[in-house]
Amino acid sequence: MKEPLQLRAQSLGILGGLVLLSLGGGRPASLTPGIGLGLEGDKLAPTAVWAHSTPAQVVPVLTIPFEFFKQFIFVTVDVNDKGPRSFLLDSGASDNTINLRAGRELGLPLGHVRDLSNAGIGEGKTVESSAKEVSLRVQGKQLFSRNITVLDMAPFEKWIGRPIDGVLGAPLLEDYIVQIDYTNSVIKLYDPTGYVADDGKKRVIPIRIDGNRPFIEATVTTLAGNSFDAKNTTTGVAGTSDNVIGHVKELYIGGIKIPDLVTFFSAAEHGQSASAKYDGLIGNSLLKDFKITFDYSRKQMILQLSASN
Repeated sequence: MKEPLQLRAQSLGILGGLVLLSLGGGRPASLTPGIGLGLEGDKLAPTAVWAHSTPAQVVPVLTIPFEFFKQFIFVTVDVNDKGPRSFLLDSGASDNTINLRAGRELGLPLGHVRDLSNAGIGEGKTVESSAKEVSLRVQGKQLFSRNITVLDMAPFEKWIGRPIDGVLGAPLLEDYIVQIDYTNSVIKLYDPTGYVADDGKKRVIPIRIDGNRPFIEATVTTLAGNSFDAKNTTTGVAGTSDNVIGHVKELYIGGIKIPDLVTFFSAAEHGQSASAKYDGLIGNSLLKDFKITFDYSRKQMILQLSASN
C-alpha cells in the first residue's frame, strides 16, 4: 500500500485560466506535482468552520457580465473608445495587455517589436511591443489609461478557438476589490475604502503579492510513487508546454479540503511552467465552485461557497 506524501506549498499562484493546480515548477515531473486540471473528481469537501461576515450594504462601483468559455473569463472592453473587444480576465497577468493583432487592427502606435522569452505558459518565444496612452473602458467607465504592453497571442488564440484582443490583469486588481461570481456570471468592482464582505459563510485567506501576482499557502497530499496516465500539452502565448497527467489525493486551501484531483505534472524545461520562483498554480477549474473576492488592499482573498455547493 502506498503511503501518502504531504507537501507544504509556500507559493501557490492564482491563475485566471484553465489550470486548477500546479506544484513544483522547475523540478522533475516524476517527483513533484505539476500543473493540475480539473478533468474529473472536482468534489469539494469543506472541512473548515466557515465564518459569517458582518452584514453590510456595499454598492459596487461597476458590475460587469462575463462569458465563461473553456474555463476562461471573457469581458467586453472598449479600447480608445473603439469596441467591442474581447478581453480575458487573469489574476496571473502582471499587467494589462493588448494582443498584437488587435493593436494593429486598432491602429495603435506600436513601439519597437522584439522577441520575448518566459512570457506566461509555453516553452518558446513570443513577440513584445508597447503602445502609449491606451484607454480601456468597460460600460463607459475608464478602468485604465496609460502605456500598455503588447504581446503576440496568436498560439493561445488559435488553441482556445476564439479572438483574444487583450488581457485585464494586475492593474485592475490593484485599483479595485474584484469579486467574481461564477454562478451569476458577473464581476463586481468595489472601492477598497470601507469595503466589507457581503453576508454569508466565508473563508478569508492571506495572499502575498509578488511580481504583481497573488500567491497563497496550501497543503497537497499525494501518493508516493504517483503513477502517470498520459502525456499532455498546454498552450499559452509562448507556445506549448509539456505535462503528464497524474492524481493528487487532497488539496487544502484555507482549511477547505478538495479531494481526488486529476492533476497535470509539469515536464517543462523552459518558460514559466519550469520556474522555481513559485510552487504551483490554481485557477478557474477550482475557483468556479466559489464566489471569490480579491482584496489586494488588505492582502487577502475571500472564498464563499456558491449557491450550488
